[in-house]
Amino acid sequence: MFKKFFMTFAAAAVVAALACGCSGDDPAPADVPAESEPVGEEWIDMTFAAKLQEAGLIEDIDSLTPSMVKGITKISLNEAALTSVCGIRYFENLDTLDLLRNKLTDIDVSGMKKLKYINLGYMRSLTSVNLNGCQALEDFECEYSSVNELDVTGCGSIETLAVSDNELETLDLSGMPRLKVLYCIHNYLTTLDLSNCPELEQFVGFGCEFRMLDISNNRNLTLFFCSLNPGLNGRFIVKAWFDNEAMPSDGSFTSGSWLYHDAEVVAIDYVDVINGK
Repeated sequence: MFKKFFMTFAAAAVVAALACGCSGDDPAPADVPAESEPVGEEWIDMTFAAKLQEAGLIEDIDSLTPSMVKGITKISLNEAALTSVCGIRYFENLDTLDLLRNKLTDIDVSGMKKLKYINLGYMRSLTSVNLNGCQALEDFECEYSSVNELDVTGCGSIETLAVSDNELETLDLSGMPRLKVLYCIHNYLTTLDLSNCPELEQFVGFGCEFRMLDISNNRNLTLFFCSLNPGLNGRFIVKAWFDNEAMPSDGSFTSGSWLYHDAEVVAIDYVDVINGK
């Protein structure tokens, strides 16, 4: 009897200690035995829970357990002054997460396999986002924030990636073959590999730190805007399937020159690397 009591007490203690962590140490739902399901503040940030209650998504927050939120598929809590969404990974059937204009510093939704749409825009406090393993995610919007860490590993279904006005120094697109729209305006990006995004239709990346770009594998592009980047020695080379004389004339591609930081004139130069021109 003592052994049974001790094991039950130990399991409950572990759950209580871990379940409300808001970092990568958060246990996945499958890690918590059904007989020791956490309750209330043991697994979820109570301010977050209260906002869910106000939105009519849940009832009694004090007796709330992870199994009670399995039916929730959409969360929209804009301008809710949230500083934590601890417990979010227990919402295993969530497909829409809209947290525009909150006060988060980081968010980890890794492994949430049913998420299709996420909006984390207008959060200047937000610096870190973990989307690792969000395999159904199609649309990620996080503009006008301060993100400098973004993990998009295993997000192969993304079609729209809008991350303008952040503090990104790197952006790995190697696992995004379905990407069609990319907005990365005003970041600290110096290089960007677009070769694994053959379906890309729109690229807007002005005001970064690019020296050159290679779009030779992106023939579906109908919008390419890359001005106000530094280039190299007054020249911004774009490797393409056309050159300056044969570039599309519909205005969908950046042309001419720009003044970088109000000091140096940079001219765009399309180089045909497919036909050797």
